[in-house]
Amino acid sequence: MVRRKELKNVARGIIESFNSRNNDVDGYWGIGKLFQFANSHNVSTVHINLTTGEISPASNQFLSLVNFYQAMLESQLQARGIPSTWIVSVQIDVSFNQVFKPSYHAFRSKLGLPCVCICSISDDYGQVHVAEAGNNCFPHDPLKENRRSFIC
Repeated sequence: MVRRKELKNVARGIIESFNSRNNDVDGYWGIGKLFQFANSHNVSTVHINLTTGEISPASNQFLSLVNFYQAMLESQLQARGIPSTWIVSVQIDVSFNQVFKPSYHAFRSKLGLPCVCICSISDDYGQVHVAEAGNNCFPHDPLKENRRSFIC
């Protein structure tokens, strides 16, 4: 019998994938592209609502990323037998220039600045199931990065 506490595992699966180097936008690391986007809009956090498909600050640049994670959410729910009616909202928040956390960030890393990614799933009982991941990153710079050669 499936339980709503399984939603924590769904959130963990989504955020671990989102935080990975395999999360890309146009062949470049998605989080680096989001960091560049946040800097250009003078914000430190980008919000992605997987329920509505909206991103804040608003942009059409990340539609493929949003669509991919909406599909992943649906796949995760189906694989676990969780009815979509249990879901009220699913939000991914990516915060840049964060405080150093030893569990997420390499000390004095040359790999960039600390960032934290959080996936929050609100269910129909009012519970919020949260998973968090972090890493170090730089804003996207095509002059310093190699683009993935195979793009879907």
